[in-house]
Amino acid sequence: MLPYFWYMLKVIICSGILFGYYWLFLRNKVFHQYNRFYLLAAMSLSLLLPLLKINFWQQNIQQSQAIRVLQTISVGDEYMNNIVITAAKTSWSLQQLYPVVYWLVSIIFFLMMLRTLFLIRTLLKKYSVQLIDKISFVNTNDNSTPFSFLKYIFWNSSIDMGTPTGRQIFKHEVAHIQEKHTYDKLFVNITLIFCWCNPFFWLYSKELNMIHEFIADKKAVEDSDTAAFASMILQAAYPRHQFELTNNFFFSPIKRRLMMLNMKQNKKADYMRQWFALPLITLVFLIFSCKAKETDLIVKPESVTNKTLRDSSKVNMQTLKENVSEKNLADNADDNKIFIIAEVEPQFTGGLEVWREYLVKNLKASTPVDEGWKAGKYTVIVKFIVHTDGTVSDITTENYKGSKTALHCIEVIKNAPKWQPAVQNGRKVNAYKKQPITFVIEE
Repeated sequence: MLPYFWYMLKVIICSGILFGYYWLFLRNKVFHQYNRFYLLAAMSLSLLLPLLKINFWQQNIQQSQAIRVLQTISVGDEYMNNIVITAAKTSWSLQQLYPVVYWLVSIIFFLMMLRTLFLIRTLLKKYSVQLIDKISFVNTNDNSTPFSFLKYIFWNSSIDMGTPTGRQIFKHEVAHIQEKHTYDKLFVNITLIFCWCNPFFWLYSKELNMIHEFIADKKAVEDSDTAAFASMILQAAYPRHQFELTNNFFFSPIKRRLMMLNMKQNKKADYMRQWFALPLITLVFLIFSCKAKETDLIVKPESVTNKTLRDSSKVNMQTLKENVSEKNLADNADDNKIFIIAEVEPQFTGGLEVWREYLVKNLKASTPVDEGWKAGKYTVIVKFIVHTDGTVSDITTENYKGSKTALHCIEVIKNAPKWQPAVQNGRKVNAYKKQPITFVIEE
């Protein structure tokens, strides 16, 4: 669950940056379609970019200030590889409750969404449906109407469609259907089921709802009196009950809707605000998806065997780097190389979460306690080689060498299933892997 929380933290940061630009430069501007696209794209990018991992290579990462900034997120990614094992007095801890609470809230939001769909389905069963120019018209006396959902307009029978007010309300709801606003709402609500802890996504939802109303209001008054339409909104006194997935005509706040009806467009300034969003999106992409790495490797002069691998630490790194050309990296036999960092690092079969579950299940938290270690936090760095066939060898620890705790960590990793090997220049290669394991001993 910890990797998911780290992912969610990156989503919150990313969505906050993009929403900040919207709030400062795009909000309450008349280019509603652009704002609609921007908010949907910003939510999608916030969910997608933290999942992308694009490596680029530098001879010396510390040479560039920009690269050090990009490495800020990468440092957090490396930290997430750390496995924390706690030796507690009981087998239950408060941290185990967090995932339960999180998914319980998600289930509640999911049930609320199902309830809304059920109520809409009940209205469809209760009242007859008429087809009017590819739009399904449902005439009801329910106090939650009028609203639109997908291709349906749920009408309130107390509103006379023959009056100017009735016609404008009908045009307003038709605009929601034509613009397919329901799909936006479904996307946002499904996202909030899993990302309800992201406060910015709730703001996205609120702003997107308002933009839907701006678009529909504009279409409803294209050939009508704007002042009359504004007066009609202010005088409307029908009962309201807004469904989260529907587009309800009497949606507040009304003040912003009236302001948008009378706002004039400044085309030059508006274009600048729209185009300046591209550099920001590019920067966010670089921060969250790109990871700078050094092109370090160890090259063995003979085929890799268990014996030679054990002697790998004795190889003179600088001499080998000077004697190996870039062409040799692509052409020489991969069995003669052990990469410290590769383009695609070795991965445990099934992914990081499966590897984490394996370690947590097999590592004994009481091992350092039995060894006599005092209360505190101890991080054992285990280093090993993942071969091209997925097997591991040369498993050692960089600290606490010879201790029972270190030997226990080595034994657990030794008995693990096969890995997916590293990849360099499109070919499987041998590569080093480090695994931090932190033991926390409580009083």
